[in-house]
Amino acid sequence: MSEACVSIKPVNLKVRILVPLAIVLLALVVGSVFGVYHLQRGHFDQQVADRIESGVRFYQTKLHEDGEPLAATLEVLKRDTWYRDAWIARDRDALLELATPVFHRLRAKHHITHFYFHDLDRVNFLRVHSPERYGDTITRFTMTRAAESGEPAEGIELGPLGTLALRVVHPWEFDGRVIGYLELGEEIGHITKEFHDTFGLDIAVFIDKEYLTREQWDSGMRMMGREGDWNRFPNDVVIDLTVASVPDEISPYLSREGHTCTGHASGISLTSTNLRAELSPLIDAGGRRVGHLVIWYDITESLADMHGFISKLTAISVAAALALTAMFYAILGGAERRLRRAVAQLELARVDAESATRAKSAFLANMSHEIRTPLTAIVGFSTLLYDEIACCTLCPVHGECDKRLTVRESLQTIQQNCDHLLSVIGEILDVSKIESGRMTVERIVCSPCQVVAEVASVTQLRAGAKGLHFQVAFDGPIPETIQTDPTRLKQTLINLIGNAAKFTEKGSIRLVARLADGVRSAGPGVTEPMMQFDVIDTGIGMTPEESAKLFQAFAQADDTTTRRFGGTGLGLYISKRLASALGGDLTVTSAPGEGSTFRATIATGPLDGVKLLDDPAHATTVKPEQDDQQNIEDAPLDCRVLLAEDGPDNQRLIGFILKKAGADVTIKENGKLAMDAALAARDEGNPFGVILMDMQMPVMGGYEATKVLRQKGYTLPIIALTAHAMSEDRQKCLDAGCDDYATKPIDRKKLIAMIREYTSVTASCGS
Repeated sequence: MSEACVSIKPVNLKVRILVPLAIVLLALVVGSVFGVYHLQRGHFDQQVADRIESGVRFYQTKLHEDGEPLAATLEVLKRDTWYRDAWIARDRDALLELATPVFHRLRAKHHITHFYFHDLDRVNFLRVHSPERYGDTITRFTMTRAAESGEPAEGIELGPLGTLALRVVHPWEFDGRVIGYLELGEEIGHITKEFHDTFGLDIAVFIDKEYLTREQWDSGMRMMGREGDWNRFPNDVVIDLTVASVPDEISPYLSREGHTCTGHASGISLTSTNLRAELSPLIDAGGRRVGHLVIWYDITESLADMHGFISKLTAISVAAALALTAMFYAILGGAERRLRRAVAQLELARVDAESATRAKSAFLANMSHEIRTPLTAIVGFSTLLYDEIACCTLCPVHGECDKRLTVRESLQTIQQNCDHLLSVIGEILDVSKIESGRMTVERIVCSPCQVVAEVASVTQLRAGAKGLHFQVAFDGPIPETIQTDPTRLKQTLINLIGNAAKFTEKGSIRLVARLADGVRSAGPGVTEPMMQFDVIDTGIGMTPEESAKLFQAFAQADDTTTRRFGGTGLGLYISKRLASALGGDLTVTSAPGEGSTFRATIATGPLDGVKLLDDPAHATTVKPEQDDQQNIEDAPLDCRVLLAEDGPDNQRLIGFILKKAGADVTIKENGKLAMDAALAARDEGNPFGVILMDMQMPVMGGYEATKVLRQKGYTLPIIALTAHAMSEDRQKCLDAGCDDYATKPIDRKKLIAMIREYTSVTASCGS
């Protein structure tokens, strides 16, 4: 047998391949189950947190919703002439006769428990719910606020017996003057039952002992037929809850001396059970924290279900790995048999042996490629993730960890892909707006030469990075100004030049602008000139069949183009629609191997009296920023900034950016706290230079907080922060009273520049 034949003598493929394959599969099964468990646990914990957070919002929202029918009822009563005549006549019996059936209907339908008529001096004239008691002066905050402001007042208030009631007080006006006050109220204990029935969560209402006395509280508990333990908690007492008592497992946590409610979620994991709990402050109408809500959820049963799921997943994964191993065993057994037959044939003839050697080598190379290619990626990324997890877990000082370079590279990859994803989302949004008919364009006066200059400054770097020569040219006189949408025109030209750069490996790209010979009809008997912009490349070119489907959404010339060059196939589709919206069109002429020419035409608007530039080339240069301007941009933000943002991650991110830029940053987690802080700082003579207001927050959103601030005479800058980026969302923020608008994800440079612009004209900077 020849040496070549001997060199390809069959080996034990089962041992050589199946052993490492089994090890890899085992590692993948363990890693996958471990990863799925942590993903499931994280998802489960987030679901529980969201559920509890929704419960907190429900409780606060329910208070507001319950106040609406009370206010509506008072509005009706104020206009009732029978009530007014009885009131003016000071006829208590007549008022009681009129109000009693109304009170009973409200109690049955809306849980109303209190119905008052008060004099102008806040002395009670009639308690419909307790007519024998009257003549006392009402000093509650809602009554005082309504009397002092002349406006309706509402909110929850703590009674002397330790009960919470939602109260709504309205001034009663007649002939342009206030003749008295009407008040409706409801004890809010029914909300806890609705809360439990809606969310399946348990809740306890705690009141700070600072606002109670032992005797009053005991009297209140007896009046409501409840039993309470004054001494169980050092600082608080429970006035309402959905279970028999607060669970013993969380009592030690709630019984710590000096415990105060922060309003943030607290996860409590115990040995005997698993609970998740959140503490939320209970704010009365006067803005005092009179207590807090404790909401909890027992997750023991849910965790058991999840562990059962993981056990089943493990069993299925092991079974799948064994099945895959068995499949490879059978495949390799067949391969071994074929190889043995090939070696036996090699003994008959050298040519046949060499042919069999080549066939076997090709087979093994193909198998190696098909197996090693996916396993290399799987093992490589699994190892990277494992090493990073081990690093972050085991290194005594993470700052000295030599794995951080890998993390940075991974983060750069994530960032690049996020940028690409944002670009794709932007294109998809444009397509969505186009197809829904919501794509709008402006018709403003602008310089076409300046538009070309700005496009060139953006695109020439991309072309230069590929070694392509980029050139701008003007063919004939160009209007000094035209009427179009410069933003959409730049978007169209940048898309076309970017497309040319993608499909051009060498040569050049030219942008040629000219005033077109033709005109378009702008209405009956009205025509307007056209401009055209040609993007000419020396790229791969296209066949007529490829060009015919070029401007379809999600389409490229062919599948091989997609694989080779990438892209979503949306850029040219959007560009054609934009050109059409600008009063023109987008066409292409191309030949394989000879490059392509994309021609975008747009309407210029009337050119009567517009100067034509015979030599517009000088206008294509974007002036560099001056040194003093650069120094201004590098200067620190010497101002105070109030950030209203409820997301902890965004708080840390934006706060870090602003502090690094030199600003003094104060962070509030909802609009109510931000509004109070802004007004307090203004009244103290040390106002914030600017407020960054997230528009979607609990307790009080940014829209409401901004409106209230403006109503209270707050004139300093307020900049909206929102994840909504449509034009209608911007207008909504401006209508609420915001001075400007920034979208998420935050553009750090733009945000700092915007703050610098607004704070440069205020006296609060550096104060």
